[in-house]
Amino acid sequence: MTSTKRARLDDGVNGDSGQLVSVELKLQKEEAIEMPSEIGTISAIAACHQAGSRFEDTKSSADDSVVQGVQTQIVVATDAGYVALVHEDGTRTVLDGSGNPAIQRLLAMAPSDASAFRPGLIPDVVAGDSDGRVTVFTMGRMISRSTVSAPVSALALDNNPNTPRSFIVGDMSGTITESHVQGILWRTQLSTAASDTPSATGTGITSVCSVRFADDHGIPTSYVLAASEGNHVQLLARGHPVLTVPISARCNCMCSGRFIGRNEPSDDAQNKETQALLGDDSGRLYVLDNFKIEPYAHLDYPVTSVVAIPLRALVRRDGPDVVVCGTRSNMIYMLHAKQILGAFAADFWPAAIDVIVPSSPEMHSVIAIAENKAVGIQNSCVLHKVAMIFKDIQSNAD
Repeated sequence: MTSTKRARLDDGVNGDSGQLVSVELKLQKEEAIEMPSEIGTISAIAACHQAGSRFEDTKSSADDSVVQGVQTQIVVATDAGYVALVHEDGTRTVLDGSGNPAIQRLLAMAPSDASAFRPGLIPDVVAGDSDGRVTVFTMGRMISRSTVSAPVSALALDNNPNTPRSFIVGDMSGTITESHVQGILWRTQLSTAASDTPSATGTGITSVCSVRFADDHGIPTSYVLAASEGNHVQLLARGHPVLTVPISARCNCMCSGRFIGRNEPSDDAQNKETQALLGDDSGRLYVLDNFKIEPYAHLDYPVTSVVAIPLRALVRRDGPDVVVCGTRSNMIYMLHAKQILGAFAADFWPAAIDVIVPSSPEMHSVIAIAENKAVGIQNSCVLHKVAMIFKDIQSNAD
């Protein structure tokens, strides 16, 4: 039986925050896309993270609000069970086979027949609903549907290079399943995995994430992070517990990337390590780096979503990822190397947010923000786009 150990909380005082570059951020609201009222209100969105949109700088073009460049797609799910693709020109395509019950979690992946997004390609989509069904769409068509133990409450891509195109599902019964379109790879119950932490018993999964840490021999190894209602996160290796990570409050969200220290570029997925960023109900953000956790930032509101953007996608330099944080308020924060770069105050509390990450620094990142509102006796949902325009203003010597 694998023993469970506890992570040490580093105060971060002696650590290197990894601030290799100073960047200037400008936010520019671009457009709002009205969604058809008959598909219901937005419950989840997922952006195609390898795509991007080009926004001309306001000083160089009088028509700067026009979206140009490669076609991008945002996937939208609703409480009526519909899944729709939103194209860059504002047109929408509702996928066949969707509709009832409510979709709670959504995942967009690069098309299975392409290594990168190109104009016209449709992303693969994984949708988890309130009946515990996990549906996979490829090229806009439903190709598989499986069922987990309870309503789906967490969904994430598995970054393990040995199991390409697999994904992690968490549900309200506390079960974690690693799946592929062809079937289940492994399944475990978090309450039994965390038997030394009674607060986890009987609780649902709030978030899952895939990371790669170096093992005792220095070899990058894939793990799954899973959070439940307790004030801790479990690190699992093929469903077996290896680490208990204490945090200040319930973990609502996680993502993988490189957030502190020097981010060395590497094209070798087999030997590339990652870190995890955790956001909790007290507004605190933590970085889990190779089995050690340290504080990252403290926001004014509970953190509900985190998205990592590689720095090289924003400026021509390597460094820690830029982070976009959604909160239980109308505020959306942008951070880099433990510092808040800026914040965007929406006129509403977002139903969901995600980020379209560009494929090059010439193509600005776009925050996609979902708004649900009542218009008379009908519900209305709108997808807002906000451009994040970065400028490299200072660099430090290596």
